[in-house]
Amino acid sequence: MSDKDHVFTNPDADVFGVRNLPEAVKGALFARYSRSPRPLRELYEAEFAGADGRTGYERADALYRRVLDEYGTTRSPSSAAPTSPSRGRPTC
Repeated sequence: MSDKDHVFTNPDADVFGVRNLPEAVKGALFARYSRSPRPLRELYEAEFAGADGRTGYERADALYRRVLDEYGTTRSPSSAAPTSPSRGRPTC
């Protein structure tokens, strides 16, 4: 069973679900997918899947850090909820 089989409910069909991914990795994956011409499963394999299972976390953390740094905060979603730069409230 490949990593893709573990993450997608049906790795070969047009309709599928995503499972067994941490929320931070799902968020980063869909953020990249919204700006990519690649299919979701191909993007996951290329940028988030890894033999050691840590690649997805590292890629998600790097993506979130870039976004949060752009908005003037250094907090990572993996350590705390992001806050609004002007009010200090969670941006959920």
